[in-house]
Amino acid sequence: MNIHTFAGFMAAAVMTLVPLTAVAQDKVPVERFALYVASNKGGAGRETLRYAGSDASKLAQTMSEIGGVSASNSMILVDPAKSDIDKAFASFSDSIKKGGLRARRTEFVFYYSGHSDETSLLLGDDRYDYSLLKAELGKVPSDVHVVMLDSCFSGNFVRAKGGTRQKPFLMDDSTVVQGHAYLSSSSAHEASQESDDIQASFFTHALITGLRGAADSSGDKKVSLNELYYYAFNQTLSKTESTTVGPQHPSYNITLVGSGDLVLTDIEDAESLLIIPSELEGNCFIRNTTGVLVSEVRKIRGTEVALALPAGFYTVAIVTSKATTQTSVQLVKNQKAVLENESFTIVPKIYGRPRGDSAQAYDEAQQASQNALTNMDDDDWSTYDLEYDDFDDFSQFERETDSRDASAELNSDQRTNAAFPPASTTWTPISVTIFPGWRMPDPSADHVNISASAFMAIDKHVNGMQLSPFMNSTSGSLRGLQAAGFMNISTGPLNAVQAAGFMNIANGAGPLDGVQAAGFMNVTNRDMRGVQAAGFMNRAGGSFEGIQAASFMNVAKDRFEGEQASNFLNVVGQDSDLFQISGFLNIAKSMKGMQIGIINIAEENTGVSLGILNFIESGLMSPAYFQDSEGNAFIQYQGGTPSFFTTFLVGTKANWGNEWDWDYGFAGFGIGTRLGHGNFLCFDVELLNTLVIDTGRYDEAYKRIPMIDTSAPISEEDMENHVDAIAAVFKGMNIPSLRITANAYFSKHLSVFASYNMNMKIQGYNNEAFEYGTHSNPYTLSDKAKLYFSWSFGIRF
Repeated sequence: MNIHTFAGFMAAAVMTLVPLTAVAQDKVPVERFALYVASNKGGAGRETLRYAGSDASKLAQTMSEIGGVSASNSMILVDPAKSDIDKAFASFSDSIKKGGLRARRTEFVFYYSGHSDETSLLLGDDRYDYSLLKAELGKVPSDVHVVMLDSCFSGNFVRAKGGTRQKPFLMDDSTVVQGHAYLSSSSAHEASQESDDIQASFFTHALITGLRGAADSSGDKKVSLNELYYYAFNQTLSKTESTTVGPQHPSYNITLVGSGDLVLTDIEDAESLLIIPSELEGNCFIRNTTGVLVSEVRKIRGTEVALALPAGFYTVAIVTSKATTQTSVQLVKNQKAVLENESFTIVPKIYGRPRGDSAQAYDEAQQASQNALTNMDDDDWSTYDLEYDDFDDFSQFERETDSRDASAELNSDQRTNAAFPPASTTWTPISVTIFPGWRMPDPSADHVNISASAFMAIDKHVNGMQLSPFMNSTSGSLRGLQAAGFMNISTGPLNAVQAAGFMNIANGAGPLDGVQAAGFMNVTNRDMRGVQAAGFMNRAGGSFEGIQAASFMNVAKDRFEGEQASNFLNVVGQDSDLFQISGFLNIAKSMKGMQIGIINIAEENTGVSLGILNFIESGLMSPAYFQDSEGNAFIQYQGGTPSFFTTFLVGTKANWGNEWDWDYGFAGFGIGTRLGHGNFLCFDVELLNTLVIDTGRYDEAYKRIPMIDTSAPISEEDMENHVDAIAAVFKGMNIPSLRITANAYFSKHLSVFASYNMNMKIQGYNNEAFEYGTHSNPYTLSDKAKLYFSWSFGIRF
């Protein structure tokens, strides 16, 4: 083959391979398909299951949210016949053949929850033999088969165990992976169990919790196949060891051709994330608003856990050997929520009578606990209410709690060791309080949708409305509306509206997300996101994001992001973003937004302070004295930031014969910016407007004011006549100016300066203002407009 022939051959090969490479690059990395089968009925003589269908639905939802299974590639069959499953296999085979054209790798997930025996899945009156099931699964033309069986004796399907834990494949890995992974809920000789406490089977509950992030032992926000198995094995075994049926030992058979493990879920693809930070420890139980346990994590101090959960409200309980604490949290779509120590409150322990122990030991423990609570003083109760600021860390909190916990005197086998903590799962749609302590129809309900009382409504958790003409109180979470003619009090997490004719109070632990509106005062001692609106005063003890609006005063103790608006005073104790607007005074520690008021005060401001007097410690606070070339003397104050400051000045005619002429004076206000701040030489550019005040003209105006009968109330018409007469005197007495100043600094509070002033005279507008002082050498802009120039020299402190 000569060189030309070889070159032609290579060119043809390249032209052939390029389109193939382009097609391969256009393919998606992985396309996943899933069939979920639930069979509650196992045939004659077998108990009907309660949760097989819901288990399948929950797993399907999880894989849809974070497991890469689209709705079009997913199917759920509840109580099907064998023929229905075969038809589904055939349908998926067709879909996967087409999917192979779109993806570099296809995967098929088969899940079964229901009855089975040593040889078959039990589908009501039908049976599906394990060997036949394996054969039919093998006909599904996917690269990878993942089979999860949650049924009795399902270990017989798995048989041989194998596989080693290695570095996981990423879901977008283009490496060729083939084979199967079988996971079963029990061994070949064990029964699988479901639980009314968790309203699911133990194995599927562990699978879902693990897939949502609890199994992520590596902390990479991804759950691999081996991570899931080890988590499900340990969780299932620990929860079934003490059941009457006996322990379950999940089994597996993993035969995958490749160099690593298979990633099943990506936590970062979740609708929302719940972050359990590294400093928290204990058994964490997460329940939804209906009290159903959706996730359970055995949290170890020093590791962070991220759980992928749908957006919504959840209750989180953390159980240790010393205490049980609880909080509520709202997960928002496309956001993550981080649990914080400060949001948890103590749940008093409920003692159970242990089997085999004496009744006397139980009764003594209960009485000791009651005595400990009864003898608590105010400081004890403050600690008991979980003011976490008093503790260095959670371990110290546990030690402090243990010192007052009467149950600490009991040994471990005398304590109740329930699999799950006592949870508030008693709900009632409506509760009516006759008077405090008398509720109907269910006095023991911890959760209520609508609570009403003619006097005082007291509830724990409200998810709806709490209404009373006198006072409403919640000790737990509040989501909805709390309305009273006098006072609302909430001591737990609040995602709601508090509306009262007098006062709203939100204390205790947990954030406040919503609206506080009162005719007098709103108070919260925790972080708040929302609106505080009051006829008198708002106070936020934590950080604040939103709007505070009051007719008198707004106070935010910590960081503030939003808008404060009041007629008198706004105060922020820490950093502040956006706006402070008041009729008189704004105070902030560090301001990054805008202050608008007569007086603005801040330690630091990188935004704008707009007021007559601005006192910014890190900015400009400069009183000064100067005289101008027109024979006038002034004192002025400049305050604000270098990028934006305000100037207030007053002056009068200077008499060089050591006598002052008080016949007229000046009062001016302006805004400016500084160039070259921090250098020895810097420059100011200002826009000023100066009002000329002639005391003689004022006396003349006062004589023209209509006489008022001071023995009677002044009418609105008389007042308007007074104001109009005075305004007519000073009409056209203002001088707009542009001032450019050069400053030479010797120290922060000592400099000299020289200013060049351009004052504008407009014919028919402010002629009279230029009758005072010396104005010469005008520059004519037009027939009606002239510029007059002057110099100023002064000293700034």
